[in-house]
Amino acid sequence: MPQSGYEAERSAVLHPMDDGVFLGTESTTGHDAAAVVSLCRLGTADVPSSGVAAENHLEVRLLDSDDPDANYNLEFILADTSDVIAEMRAEGHRVLVHCVRAEQRTPSVALAYAIRKGATPEEAQVMIANALPDSRRSCRLWDQAAGGRLY
Repeated sequence: MPQSGYEAERSAVLHPMDDGVFLGTESTTGHDAAAVVSLCRLGTADVPSSGVAAENHLEVRLLDSDDPDANYNLEFILADTSDVIAEMRAEGHRVLVHCVRAEQRTPSVALAYAIRKGATPEEAQVMIANALPDSRRSCRLWDQAAGGRLY
């Protein structure tokens, strides 16, 4: 059930630099991911893909906030999460990366992952903005990911 009454169901969007990574919300459908990276709090029955083994579900503590005290070590969190997505892909998993509405956390991690995959911060910003046009591209998470200091 969506958090806070959000109606956030949408089909999965492919990451523009990796067609084995889906971007979405907590209610995303239309994917065959065998691994999930949750960027929001979930209940035990809320993983957006039934059948995902516990060892293939990563929950990342990343708050949807511009307060610098809300996400300590943000640069590390973005880089580490991108690394884990890459590791899951190297293991052959198709991966769903999601938050509640795919407006801030998911696009920011997708941006960091695109940079990890070799895009410049500018190229990555355009690609992710096109893939997730409803994303907020003026927030601390996005700015940190776009800073290009992750890798």
